[in-house]
This record gives sequence, C-alpha cells and structure tokens, in this order.
Amino acid sequence: MGPGRPRRERGGGKRRGDASAALRAVRRAAVIAAALAAALARPDVSFPISDVCEDSCFRREDLGLFDCRTEIRESCSVIIPQGMEFVINRARKSFVPPVATDVEAAPDADGASVIFTVGLMRRKGKDEPADVEVRLYYSVNERATWRAERMEYDPFSEKWHKKITLEDAGRTVRYFVQAKDTDGNSYVEIPCEAESFPPVESDCLVPLSIDQSYEDYAGFEVEPHFDVLRSRVGMSGDDLYVTIEANGDIDPGRVSPTRISYYFAAVMNPDGWNRYEPYQNTAILIYAPMKFLPADCALFRRFAGEWLFDTSSLRCAAGGRTIHMSAPAKLVPGKNPSGWFVTVIGTGQLIGENSGIVKDYTMLTAVRAVERMFPPGGGAQ
Repeated sequence: MGPGRPRRERGGGKRRGDASAALRAVRRAAVIAAALAAALARPDVSFPISDVCEDSCFRREDLGLFDCRTEIRESCSVIIPQGMEFVINRARKSFVPPVATDVEAAPDADGASVIFTVGLMRRKGKDEPADVEVRLYYSVNERATWRAERMEYDPFSEKWHKKITLEDAGRTVRYFVQAKDTDGNSYVEIPCEAESFPPVESDCLVPLSIDQSYEDYAGFEVEPHFDVLRSRVGMSGDDLYVTIEANGDIDPGRVSPTRISYYFAAVMNPDGWNRYEPYQNTAILIYAPMKFLPADCALFRRFAGEWLFDTSSLRCAAGGRTIHMSAPAKLVPGKNPSGWFVTVIGTGQLIGENSGIVKDYTMLTAVRAVERMFPPGGGAQ
C-alpha cells in the first residue's frame, strides 16, 4: 500500500425517491445488464455507452480499504466494476503527481563531464524541494545497464542538478528522469521500446508509483494476491504495456457465490478532465477472467464524448504473481501537448450483484515516453 495513502471514509447515503423512480432504475439496470451480456457473448463487438454510475464507498476495518456499491440512477448507464469508479475519481481529484519540465544536458567546462538539469512543474500547495526526490538514470552502453543518481536541488535556479564525469568524454549518454513525492505520487519517463509480450524482466519497462506491502502494517490484512507490490509501464511501437505484480499468486476468484477478483490500470490524459466530462480521454484496462468470460480482460474507454467497451483489443497474460496487459496505443488516451499521461493501478473483489471491496491501489504516476541522449542525436561511440 502506497505511503500516505488516504483512508478517509467517503460520505454516502441511501437514495430517496418514489416507487416509480425506483422502478425506472430497476428497468434501466436490466437494460444495461442485457446489453453487457450481449457484448460479452460476442467479444469482438464494441458498442457505445454513456455516463458512469458513481460508487458509494465506506471504509472497511479489515481485508480491504473500502466497501463500495454502485448507485444506479436515471442519468447514468455505464457500470464499471464496483470500486473502480471510486478509486479513479479519488486519484483524479485528490492526487497531483510531480511532472518534469526543462530537462537538459550540457557539457561542463572541464570537458570530461555532463551537467544534467531538471525543472518541475509547479504544484499548488507543494513545497517541491522538501517534498520531491528526483533521480537521474543514465546509460553509456546503449541501455544495456542503467545507473541511478540522486539529483541535488539548487534554490537559485529552482532546479535539480547532477554532474556526471565520464571515463570516455566522447561517449553517448542516454538518460531519463524519475521523480517521486512524499505522498507516493511519481513521474517517470520511458526511454526505450519494449521488445516482447509478455515482457521479460530485462525488457524496457519503468516503475510506476512505488507500493508498500500490507505486511508492513500491523493489524491490517489483505489477501496477498490483492496486495500490489510493484507495477511497471512500457511501450513498443503501437502498443502500451502494463505489468502488475502482487504479493501472492494471482487468484481470479469464483462466480458462485460471487467472489470475483479484478486488477486494473486506469490511463488518463489530464487535458480531458472537466466537471462536465470527468472521464474524457480515459481508458481502463481490466483483468477479471470470472467477470468477462470467455475473455480474460476488457477495455473501457471514453473519447469524443462516447464510451466504448471492448474485450478483443486488450491482451492479458497471467502467471504466478504477475499480470501483463497490452493495448494498442491508439485505443488509449492521446497524450496531452506536453506528451505525458497519468495512471493509477488498483485491485478489488466483486461481492454479489452490485457491491465490491477496494483491496489496494497506488498513487498517481505521470508517464512520458521520450528518448533522451547527449549529445542530441548522438549514437554509439
């Protein structure tokens, strides 16, 4: 569980209304259920759906973070597995990841060193020098290995700096930046392309927000297969990869009685957020074999004011403690003008027909795919 993760109870209450309103809601729910059943029977079909029904969630005392129930109303028709809407909303509204700007590399006067400089986007209410740690990762052997160095903050320039002395001054340096704050939010750059699916350990995947195990919290337990230890992201040509690793072997759960496990990654373009379109430019990659039979996973996404549900575009592979997911980049949110998107990882369990338990979730990570090298345009020497 990520450091600083909030556990405040989200307010909620019973809906009020007359009998006719309740009947309309029941009928609407039946229509939605029939449409989803039809789509699941034909996994290659995508169909438009509209606004998301909100979750009403309350804090749990054990075996999870929140109990959630979807509030089905006249104005909504999209039902995301219970708990996801709450986690995504919380992350989008409350978490603000650091984002690197003005990343530069320049030769030092000594002729044998390179000075790297990183600026961070200003965040309201954040004391960046105290709240953020910035690390430089660099490689002098064509990304075969990476070295990590903590950068130092300069109050005069209000940027982070690091001087690297090279054994061979003519060597090309490839590098990327990672930043993380004391709340657990982070920023990371993808410096190269992954080469396989499922990815191998040595593939080009970078870490999302660091997660702590529930084993570190005395008196609070969550089943190990819901306890996220780490998650990573990568890209390969036209594909986006997300890998989730749990503290125990992945357990899909069971259908009867309903105890269905889900694991998800929400990928969001922050430029699309506003109070009228809170999910605009959002994609949700979900692994839940017992939910999406005969498919293992499904993709919810919203573009141009329309929701689409698809069980054929998302590839999933699970084994042991790890889940790999891959979706075509064109089906996930387009990057904003600065070239970055944000993501949150979560796990949960569906109980009965209309309720679920949020088991674990990470803080937000801002991700940018960018190749950096010094000198610019250099190659292997």
